[in-house]
Amino acid sequence: MLKSFLKQISYAAIDVWYSVLDSLDDVRNDYLLHMFYGFLMSIPLVFIFGWVGIVFIFFIAVLKEVLDFIRSTQFKTEFNYKNSVIDIVFTVAPSIIVWAI
Repeated sequence: MLKSFLKQISYAAIDVWYSVLDSLDDVRNDYLLHMFYGFLMSIPLVFIFGWVGIVFIFFIAVLKEVLDFIRSTQFKTEFNYKNSVIDIVFTVAPSIIVWAI
């Protein structure tokens, strides 16, 4: 009885683990790329211009999302504003971290 109960608990734990892994797959690779390129841009811009470099990176990220919007309207594809805002946040966040260092 106890053995089957523990077996069921272990299967439930495995199911929870796989659902966590599936939810991590929802974090798009695009966010990681935004973080990476934001970090690469922030090294020279923040070290040279300080907090103004963060503003530059913010405008670059917004410009990139505007270009994505223009491209999506030209090709008549769906544009998600929520993902655009998250992309901007993931691009600017590394520059704030670099500036804090």
